[in-house]
Amino acid sequence: AIAAPGLKLEEIFKRTIDGVAAASANKQTPWVSSSFRGDFYFHPAAVAPPPPPPVAAVPSLPAIDEQTAWTTIASSTNPVMFELFLKRFPNGAYADFARARLEELKTAAVMEEKRRVAAAEEAKARAAAEEARRIAAAEEAKRKADADAEARRVAAAEEAKRKAADEEARRTAAAEEAKRRAAAEEEKKSVETVEAALKLADVDRRRIQAALTAKGFDTMGTDGAFGPRTRQMISNWQRSRSEPPTGFLTATQAALLSKDGETALSRLEDERRKAEDEKRKADAERQKAAPAPQQAAAAPPSAPAPAPTPAPVAAAPAASGFDGVYHGRVCREDQRWCRQLTVIVSGGVISARSFSGGNCGIPIEMRGPVSPSGSFSGSYQEASGADTNCEKMPATFSGQISGNQISGKAGVALARIVWSAKKQ
Repeated sequence: AIAAPGLKLEEIFKRTIDGVAAASANKQTPWVSSSFRGDFYFHPAAVAPPPPPPVAAVPSLPAIDEQTAWTTIASSTNPVMFELFLKRFPNGAYADFARARLEELKTAAVMEEKRRVAAAEEAKARAAAEEARRIAAAEEAKRKADADAEARRVAAAEEAKRKAADEEARRTAAAEEAKRRAAAEEEKKSVETVEAALKLADVDRRRIQAALTAKGFDTMGTDGAFGPRTRQMISNWQRSRSEPPTGFLTATQAALLSKDGETALSRLEDERRKAEDEKRKADAERQKAAPAPQQAAAAPPSAPAPAPTPAPVAAAPAASGFDGVYHGRVCREDQRWCRQLTVIVSGGVISARSFSGGNCGIPIEMRGPVSPSGSFSGSYQEASGADTNCEKMPATFSGQISGNQISGKAGVALARIVWSAKKQ
């Protein structure tokens, strides 16, 4: 059955394996190698002594003719088959075909091996590239981490340096401030000593206060006492002259203010005396205008006559509870300057005398009616400009009298002033 014609060589091998397994009760399994390259011979079956009963004989491959063998292996891709064919039929009709097929299969095997090697090399290269990318990524991550750590370290060092510099600057500034205060205190003591050495007379002090007030630095009086207000005005005046604002006068400053204040003090004194004279005059006029007591006319005892009808007396301005002399000051709303103010209320009329603001410093007078409720208003001529070119312009004033206090506003629209006064 194994030698039946038309069977393929692989089928013969399979039948041989099956036959051996059946004969040996599956105790033996022949091994077939498709890469067998040794010599293969078909021997005629020898007459052998009877085999032992348990072991069956391995059947031999039957002889195959060239046509059957070629038909069997023609479509095979195993070069061994063609090598065996050529060994069996080296000069057969299909020998050249077998050699060509064998060469083709060997070439294909070589190409396949090259492709395998190339694929392996490519896989190796890809693995190497991937490993290189992994290493590069790890190195980049490490570099970035190191850079971030270094940046944080540098930032922390810079912050510590900045804080140290700030602390040093603060300490230096504190030391400089302490030094400045000590120097200022020492200078204050020095300027106090300098002013004390001048031994200013009372009239000189009053002139200085009058000069400061006339220049727009209102000392709130000319009593000759250099209190906190006067000291502040001295400082402001010194600052306006770009001089150290010590609040105490040098000999040159005292002489300058005393000279300027001689006229200013005289003017203020004249204003005060004039206001007092006007008050006395107003009081005298009110007393003079008051009606005299009526006396009954004497009549004969025998025929008393009726008393004559009194003749009508002209009405005089009625005195109000607001009448009196008020003293205070008038200041620009932004406190750039202040002036002394004298206000007289008499017979329902208010008169206020002061000096114009700014650099003019010329007398101005505001006059208007007072209502029974104490409100008043009116108009006047305000002066403004430089000392050598003062111009007058219309202005208004208004205010309220409450008890012994007067408060009001006056001035042109662009330079409003406020004023207040207290009854003396």
